[in-house]
Amino acid sequence: MLTSFLISSFIITTLALFFLNRDFSEPFISKTWRLSKEKAGKQLYQELLNVNRFYLAKGQTVELTRYKFFTELLDELLKSYRSTGANIFEHIAETRKNLLLDIKQEKKLKTAASSSFAEMAMIFGMSVLFVSFAIAYAEIKIPTIFLIIAFSWQLLGSTCFFWVMRRLRVKRFGPFFSYLKSASFLDIYIKTNRPVNLIAKQLNLAQLPKDKSLEHIKDRMDLILSQIKNQGVYDQQQGRELGLECWFCYEQKLDSFLQEIKKLKLATITLFFLASYLFLFFSLVSTLQAGH
Repeated sequence: MLTSFLISSFIITTLALFFLNRDFSEPFISKTWRLSKEKAGKQLYQELLNVNRFYLAKGQTVELTRYKFFTELLDELLKSYRSTGANIFEHIAETRKNLLLDIKQEKKLKTAASSSFAEMAMIFGMSVLFVSFAIAYAEIKIPTIFLIIAFSWQLLGSTCFFWVMRRLRVKRFGPFFSYLKSASFLDIYIKTNRPVNLIAKQLNLAQLPKDKSLEHIKDRMDLILSQIKNQGVYDQQQGRELGLECWFCYEQKLDSFLQEIKKLKLATITLFFLASYLFLFFSLVSTLQAGH
């Protein structure tokens, strides 16, 4: 009974972790489902190396690999280029540079998640060996309900870890794309001489999602629009610095997220795995005491 429970629990947890790690914004049959995030990012980078003024002049359709918010931003930039002829190539170069940064960070996050899972699996395996030795060699009868509670608690912990990690990722990076998109198109719209009132309406900065770490970027965009409206002057250096500030914030968010994952791993191992291991140990002790 215990063996069947452990095997079925392991299969269910493995499937749960697989689906928690997938991006459901993409169709199941899309090629992104067949690629890891790291490989999708590298493929997108290779595709961007071919996107230049001469390539786009041929009028060919550009189909890019889906990777986080990068592809959506690039699609918007290419759409703007086709409709207005705006100079988007500085933005593409900056996006490509930061795509490499993101790929490196994604590799760190993957390593952190893999090492966390390995540590949890190791404690799970030690618990199984501990119980197996107690039952098979020491002939100690531990109540089945205790075993089910302990191992279910560990499996619940591993599932919760990856679920919370996914939720944290959405919370930390969800609003960022809206700010980056607004900052990029603010610069493009101004350089294509669109009226400032029309720019303000299209960007609709008041509707940007709330994020305290990005509020200063919104304030800076409001200031730029106000300067153009009141003084009729746009310092292109401001636009470039605004984009750099966005990417700097993204890098900080990545570093902060990595630290959060380490803290989450420590809390999960302590609360779910070490706690259940101690529960098994004291259950064993109580069973021995009851036997005397």
